[in-house]
Amino acid sequence: RMQYTPDKGIRLEIQIGMCNGYRGGWRREQFENAHHGAPSNGILYFFVRGVLQPPLTKKSSRWGRMQYDPDQVYLASRSIHLPFRPMTTIAYITPNFTANAVRFIESLTTLHDVRLVVISQEPISLLPPWQQSRISIAREVGDVFDKWTLIKTLTDLQRITGPFHRLLGATEQLQVPMAEARLAVGVPGMNTETALNFRDKARMKMLFNENGIPCAKHALTHDLESAFEFIRKCPYPVVAKPVSGAGSQTTYRVTNDEEMVAAFSSLGHAVADGVIIEEFIQGEEFSLDTFSLNGKILGQTINHYYPTPLEAMSNPWIQWRVMLRKEHQGRAFDDIRKAGKKALDVLGMKTGLSHMEWFRRKDGSIAISEIA
Repeated sequence: RMQYTPDKGIRLEIQIGMCNGYRGGWRREQFENAHHGAPSNGILYFFVRGVLQPPLTKKSSRWGRMQYDPDQVYLASRSIHLPFRPMTTIAYITPNFTANAVRFIESLTTLHDVRLVVISQEPISLLPPWQQSRISIAREVGDVFDKWTLIKTLTDLQRITGPFHRLLGATEQLQVPMAEARLAVGVPGMNTETALNFRDKARMKMLFNENGIPCAKHALTHDLESAFEFIRKCPYPVVAKPVSGAGSQTTYRVTNDEEMVAAFSSLGHAVADGVIIEEFIQGEEFSLDTFSLNGKILGQTINHYYPTPLEAMSNPWIQWRVMLRKEHQGRAFDDIRKAGKKALDVLGMKTGLSHMEWFRRKDGSIAISEIA
C-alpha cells in the first residue's frame, strides 16, 4: 500500500507472502521515502529477483496483487503516478566542521523535501557516518571565503542538482562572499549591500548615526595619529577593534597610549582596512537575538552577559555566564526592541537570524554595539 503526503513524501507498506506449498505467515515492511532517489517522472517500479512485474490494471486499487507458487515468493507490483513536489536544494557552506556546524547540518538533514549540499574546507569523512548518509553531495574546496571559488563550485553543482533555492552559512566572515555568489548564480537571499552593512562595522555605525539609532561614540582610524586624535575628544578607556572583526577575539580595551600602540601592533594587516575606536561604555551588556521573515519579526530573545564578553576574554579564569531573561517580554526592554527593529530595517534585514549586542548604561539609556 502506498501513501503520499506533501510533508512526508511517499510511504510504502509492502506485504510479502512466504509460500512453500502452503500459505505462510505475513511479514510487513514499511519504508519512508522523502523523494531521495525517486524517478523524476514520478513513476515507481517494484522489482522482484530482477524482473519487472506487470502493473495492476485496476487503477482505483491501492493494493498490489500477491501471486502464489510452491517454490517461489512473488511480490506483485504496480506503477503509480504521483504529483511530486520539487525538492528544495540548499547549500550549506562552512570552513570547518565545528560543533556548531555539525548541529546546523543535523537540523537541515531532518527537513523533509530538502536536498542538502555541503561545501567545506574539510573532508566530509569527519562527520558522523549517519550524517554523511543524509547529505546528497559534498564538495571540499581550498577556500570557502573566496567568492570566485564559491561561484565556480556552485555553478558546477547546479549542473547536477538544478537551481539552488538557498545558500546558508553561519560564519560571519562568509556573509559577503555568499551574497556575491547568490548574485552570480541567481539564488534569492541577502544581497551584497545588506551583507556589507552587517559586516563592515564602521559602515554600520555610520548608518546608525544617520538614522538616530543609539550607539557608542566612535571613529574610524587607519593609523595611530587619528586614533590619538579621537582620544582627545573621548578620553580613555576606549575599545579598539577591526572593521570586519567577529566576536571579541580581536577586540581590545585600551586605557593609555602604550596599550593603543600595542593594540595596533597586534591587529597587524587589519589596520589597513581600518580600526574602530569607540568609547568604553560603563554598564550591563546584553544580546538581542531576532528571527525575521520578510521584514517581520517572528521571535526574539534577550540574553544577559555576566560579566561582559570583553572582560571574560581579558580574564580567562572567569567563569562566563549567559542568562536567558525570563521577563524579556516586559516593558523594561521596550526601548531596545524598538531600537533593534529600526536598526535591522536600516541595515536591510529581510529574512534571517541576527545577533545584536547592546548596553544598558548606568543612567538607564541604551547603546547598540553591533549586529551580526
